[in-house]
Amino acid sequence: ISGVVAYLNVQGLRANSQKVVGTHTTLVAIDQVLSTVQDAETGQRGYLLTGQDRYLEPYEDAVAAMDRDLAILTEVTSRDPAQQANLKEVKRHVGVKMEQLTRGIEARRTGGLAAAVAMIETDRGRTAMNAIRERLAIMRADVAQQRRHRPERGGRAAQVHGPGDHGRHHVEDGEHHERRRRRSRCQPADR
Repeated sequence: ISGVVAYLNVQGLRANSQKVVGTHTTLVAIDQVLSTVQDAETGQRGYLLTGQDRYLEPYEDAVAAMDRDLAILTEVTSRDPAQQANLKEVKRHVGVKMEQLTRGIEARRTGGLAAAVAMIETDRGRTAMNAIRERLAIMRADVAQQRRHRPERGGRAAQVHGPGDHGRHHVEDGEHHERRRRRSRCQPADR
């Protein structure tokens, strides 16, 4: 019986460990998308201020990385319809933001600093960036909420009762207790 208990405990720990790794991977992917957009902004800003191509390196690196970063985030959220809906909005806003960054660079190249400033003053890029931050924050909060509601043990909790239980060894199914504990943690406090 102790072998069965050990097996159940290891399976529970393995399942929980996989969920923790998945949560961490999703959070890293969310943060990476935001970081990449910010790198693009940094590169564009340096170029707009100086007019020197060498300041475009972070922008160019971000353009090269953006599709990969969005693909990773798409993959790690693929089983969550709510996250996919948020990601669809993130992608739309990223597209607008990247287009605005590119237009700003082109305006600087062809019309100088005044043309670039006029392009920035439309606020389309700022509005898109705020929307990106907002959607990614929603995605991050959703991951955090899922983590808070995850049971500390995987699925079934098993215990062996030893000599203090008059020598009887049996496996206790903790699934019912786990569901009750989970429900109580997820309920509003003002019941």
